[in-house]
Amino acid sequence: MTTKKLFSILLLGSVLLSSCSTPSNALTGSMFQNTVRSDSKVQNTAKTGTGILENVFSSLQSGVAVTEQELLGTWHYNGVDAVFDSQNLLAQAGGMVMAAKLENQIDEKMEAFGIRKGTTTFTFKADKTFTAIMNGKTFSGTYQLNKSDKVLILSAMGGFFIFRPHIVRTSRGISLLFKADKLLALLNATSGLLEQSGTIASMGGFTSMLNNYTGLRLGLQLKK
Repeated sequence: MTTKKLFSILLLGSVLLSSCSTPSNALTGSMFQNTVRSDSKVQNTAKTGTGILENVFSSLQSGVAVTEQELLGTWHYNGVDAVFDSQNLLAQAGGMVMAAKLENQIDEKMEAFGIRKGTTTFTFKADKTFTAIMNGKTFSGTYQLNKSDKVLILSAMGGFFIFRPHIVRTSRGISLLFKADKLLALLNATSGLLEQSGTIASMGGFTSMLNNYTGLRLGLQLKK
C-alpha cells in the first residue's frame, strides 16, 4: 500500500468518526419527540425563553424575577402553560408536542370553571390589592410579591382563600404556576364564587386527566 493511499484511508476514517460523534446535550435532546437541537439553538432558546425550556420548571424559575412595578396593571388570561419539574418528566409525558396538546385540552376544561380567553383578567394595584374578572363576575383580594422566591401570594375573601403560585416570565408575558392539585383547589373555590353549574362532573374528569402526569405544574398564562 502506497503512502498516498494510506493517507487517504486515514483521512476518510477521521471524517467518518467526526460525523458520528454526539455532543452531550444532543443525547438529552434525543429524548424529546420531533425535536432536533444543536448547541447554538439551545443557547438561543435559553436567552429568548422560548421552546422546550418553557415546559421545564427549573428553567423558568432560573429566569429574571418579575418586579412589583412590572406586575402593576391589567393582565389578560391567554391560556394554560403545562410545565414539568424536569426534562426527564417532560420526556416521559411525550415531549413538547404532547405538552402543547395537553395545554389545549386543559384550556378547554378551564372554560367550565369560568376562566376563558378574552373575558378573564387580573388587575394588580400599587396598594397591594388585586381584582379578578371571571365569567363576567368580579372578586378582589390582596397580594404580596416574594421576589426572591418568585412567589405571588394571593389572598381573597378576607384570607379564607390563600394561594401561592410561582410567578415566572415567559416569552408571552408571565405565568402563575400552580402544582396541579393546588390549581384544582383554586378552580373549586372560584367555581363556588362564580356559581358555575356542572363543575362537579368537570372536576372529576379534570382530576382523572391530571393524575396521568407526574411532576406537572399548570400555569395561568397572562399578558398585558
